[in-house]
Amino acid sequence: MPGSSQHFTLFRPDIIECLAEGEMLSNGNRITPETWFLSCLAREYEQIAAGHDCNVKISATHAKDARDLWVRDRKRIEVAEDSTPDHFKQAGFLTYWLRRRLAVETTHRYQIHAFIEDQDSFVLGVNDICAFLFGFRLCLYFEFRELIAAGADISAELRKIVVEDHLKHDIATLMRGKNLSPHALYLIFRTLFVDLRRPRRKSAILRFV
Repeated sequence: MPGSSQHFTLFRPDIIECLAEGEMLSNGNRITPETWFLSCLAREYEQIAAGHDCNVKISATHAKDARDLWVRDRKRIEVAEDSTPDHFKQAGFLTYWLRRRLAVETTHRYQIHAFIEDQDSFVLGVNDICAFLFGFRLCLYFEFRELIAAGADISAELRKIVVEDHLKHDIATLMRGKNLSPHALYLIFRTLFVDLRRPRRKSAILRFV
């Protein structure tokens, strides 16, 4: 078993397979799908919460439920469309089930944030915001991976690319109040990244970070 939580990052080429199927290590040991998913989810959610001066505790039971439902839908889509869903659709369905299953069990402020209104909104909508940003980061990697040199690790730089606060909270409010469908979330992710598909825009952002 890898000794560092850095192993369970969203920013790796086989991330979809690891979340769905686990991972076979070079020493012959296998990380189960449930362990891989929970470890990755906890790592990403903790980093998102830290940006709001908060800690979160993940419910292992609810995280497993979300993974199982996402895997079920993923297989159903593959059969219906006779192809593997793209990363936007994967993120849309995964975000939907993470929010629906309330993966965050508890939230704790370890200090009062400089922007208290932003922190209040995060605490109120923690499951919505964390689920949405988890999906956003998944899309982020796939949209940038062809510009990343083979073997390069720019995960820290990619995490600096964030959704503006007002948009993040507006989408979280929509998710909570309107119960956005997986397809609606899929369209939101596609729309957010449409400009990033232009080479000049991608290059500019990579230079910025």
